[in-house]
Amino acid sequence: RGTTSYATVEHGTPADRRTAVAGWVLAGLLLVMLAATWVPRKPGSHAPTVRYALGFPVDQGFIDFGIQAVAISPDGSRFVYPGGASRREASTILRERDQLTGRVLPATENATSPAFSPDGRRIVFRDGRLSGLKVYTLDGSTPATLVDSLPGFPNSGTAWGDDGYIYAPGAVDGRGILFRIPEAGGAAEPFTTQDTASGVVAQVTPNVLPGGRGVLYTEWHGPTRGNDNWISVWDPKSRKSIRLLQGLQAWYLEPGLLLVLRPNGTAVMVPFDADKLMVTGAESPALEGIQINANGTTNLAVSLTGTMLYRSGNAQATQRPVQPVRVTRSGVESPIDPGWTYVPAFNGGLSLSPNATRLAVAVHGDPVGDIWIKDLDRGPLSRLTFDNSIKYRPLWTSNGASVSYVIEDGANSAILRRRADGGGGVDTVITSSQTIAEASWSADGSWLAYRITIPSRDIYAIRPGVDSVGIPIVASTEFDERAPTLSPDGKWLAYQSDESGRDEIYIRPFPDADAGRRQVSIAGGGEPLWAHSGRELFYRSAARQTMAVPITTTPTLAIGQGRALFADSSYVLAPSYRGYDVTQDDQSFVMLRVLPETAAAPTGQLVVVENWFTELKAKMGKK
Repeated sequence: RGTTSYATVEHGTPADRRTAVAGWVLAGLLLVMLAATWVPRKPGSHAPTVRYALGFPVDQGFIDFGIQAVAISPDGSRFVYPGGASRREASTILRERDQLTGRVLPATENATSPAFSPDGRRIVFRDGRLSGLKVYTLDGSTPATLVDSLPGFPNSGTAWGDDGYIYAPGAVDGRGILFRIPEAGGAAEPFTTQDTASGVVAQVTPNVLPGGRGVLYTEWHGPTRGNDNWISVWDPKSRKSIRLLQGLQAWYLEPGLLLVLRPNGTAVMVPFDADKLMVTGAESPALEGIQINANGTTNLAVSLTGTMLYRSGNAQATQRPVQPVRVTRSGVESPIDPGWTYVPAFNGGLSLSPNATRLAVAVHGDPVGDIWIKDLDRGPLSRLTFDNSIKYRPLWTSNGASVSYVIEDGANSAILRRRADGGGGVDTVITSSQTIAEASWSADGSWLAYRITIPSRDIYAIRPGVDSVGIPIVASTEFDERAPTLSPDGKWLAYQSDESGRDEIYIRPFPDADAGRRQVSIAGGGEPLWAHSGRELFYRSAARQTMAVPITTTPTLAIGQGRALFADSSYVLAPSYRGYDVTQDDQSFVMLRVLPETAAAPTGQLVVVENWFTELKAKMGKK
């Protein structure tokens, strides 16, 4: 039951009452005059532009996975981002802009490419593990599956139009196109068509024009961060693509502007007619200092009210510089070459040659990275690869003569192999449309175990020269299996899986993996690596310790008590693959020490710009 409060009124003389009435009449006239001269201000129309970097609680810090993963609601009142205490604990976090902390959205550990619904009450995101689409109602419910699987380009944008459709990139016969799905549910249907004659590898990062008048997207013609990619718009009436201008990504802003991202980390604004689907004027500078991901996307979002959210940084390097070091089993560290540091390619990786005299690394480049080989300790650093595909996860063959590595080229990926001295040609070990992420050779070179990411993270194997397609080894669509490593005798496979609810290390017989399974780690672990002796298995624990576990494989598999060797929180953590190596005698590890942030390679901040449209109008000379 509520209470009602009444004001006390004193009864004065008639003269007092006449004076009071006259005062109220005058006040009323003043209010009418004020009302006649006051015009409501549209959000962001004249208010000054304000910039500030967001702060985060320790357990909700922004986690940069190098993919598109932020979104802002149409009214600018809330946003989502990937956050957590560490990469292994990251989920999607919803934060209201008037709050200092956010809310973790359950069951979003693998979410990528989020987009808000037009009413701001729901988000759609890609499931990075299964490559499907899910819709989350922001009232605390669990995500509902919209599409089980849409293979191809899960980290390259999603858009929710006001026409009742959700748009997302996918692949057909290895080439990327845009699909659309009814927001109420239904099949994913091809929306655009392939343009192979023009050399288009994929169509990604959709942005829907108001009323579904068209869909902006990026045409990948080569390297995803390259200068030869174009912004195009799909005309649903003519069912044709209209090429507009070069760029990495574009957003439509009312009333008639395109914001276009360039490979150097700047953005320009261009007048655009959304009815005629054509550029109508010259470009003007709009923004700089935008961090660009390895796949050519960025974490930038703009609301209809003029609030912008973006990840600042150096466009040429989204990774922190590292220094390769040796670390003994007791934790004593020494630099391999005090004068050698480098910026690793996103998804990088390293591999030590069997005789421990050379180190293969994936080095960041513009627009793509390459595999380089360092002669240890203070010898030269030589480039091994030169093509325009994305390359990472180098791996020495057991004889030390060649290096294999993963490449991405459009919707396809492959494992290639080249002689370490740079001579001869390049051999293709396997090609797949399932996005290969990493591999492990058997000691005799007869088997190659590898991990795919689409439609789910699973482990396959192939006998080069024998098998034409990969053989499923550990391939559960329900869980993630990663970081495969084969034992020196080739009879056992160690890997990490989240089947228990968190990442742990397991061992199975190889290649008959269904014959058994044993858990090795306790309280979380990742990045397994067999000792060259075959009598130990190393891994990195959730408590940031490098662990060693005694292993006996004859007459039966026996797993001993693991022990911590040294704390490894200062070294690069690779949540999905192995980011370190061990010497032939199993006495020293090669780790990557993370160097302090520098002006040349800042990690960036998540920046909010309020009333950004005011600044845009000023730059264009408009009032």
